[in-house]
Amino acid sequence: MKKTQSVAFRVIGSFVIGMIIFAIALFMVIDTRLESGVVNYMEETLVNESKGVTLIIDEMGANLKNAAGWMAEIFSKGYEENGFKPVYVNEVCHQTIEYYNTENAAIFDAQGKKKTTTSLGSVDAAAYVSKALKGEETFDIYKENKEIFGICAKPIKVNGQIVGAAVTKQQISGDALIKRVTNMYNIEATYFSGNKRIYTSLTGMKGTDIKDSSIINRVMQGEEVVLITTING
Repeated sequence: MKKTQSVAFRVIGSFVIGMIIFAIALFMVIDTRLESGVVNYMEETLVNESKGVTLIIDEMGANLKNAAGWMAEIFSKGYEENGFKPVYVNEVCHQTIEYYNTENAAIFDAQGKKKTTTSLGSVDAAAYVSKALKGEETFDIYKENKEIFGICAKPIKVNGQIVGAAVTKQQISGDALIKRVTNMYNIEATYFSGNKRIYTSLTGMKGTDIKDSSIINRVMQGEEVVLITTING
């Protein structure tokens, strides 16, 4: 009888041990799958949020286009009475800058001459103005030194005739962009120029270089890069 009980205990003991081993193995599998799932989720989230940055830039571009269109419309309404009088063209530009929160706005006549005292910075607007005077609405994003800008030019029409061009310009890169991205998605964000962090939400990292420059090179070649890394730690 004792022998039978001993065998029974061994069987039960083996069964229990087997259950424990199975439970541990199952936990490891579940844990691995959960970890993999979390990583995949984070990767997908980051990809979607990076695309959200593009949407923000598109929104800024749309605001520039609306500003240029509004400026052209307002100017055309008072053109017959005021023409290109300095007080009038400057007032229209200042109203546009204030209402649409753009950094720069200017009005050009039919010969491509700037008629306002407001500045467009160092950009050569001649090509954009030329297209606008031919009836083409233009919008472009360009890089100047370490910064990214958006510029828009629209024709000014009076009674169906093009009499000038309205141009608006806005710096896109900056602390404001980083702050908006971090607040919107609750993430850290950095704007690079080359390998250097020009604007970033990472404390103490502004002005530093990325260690693995190949990441920047891959992105600049159009590749979508998602990875796990350690920054400043």
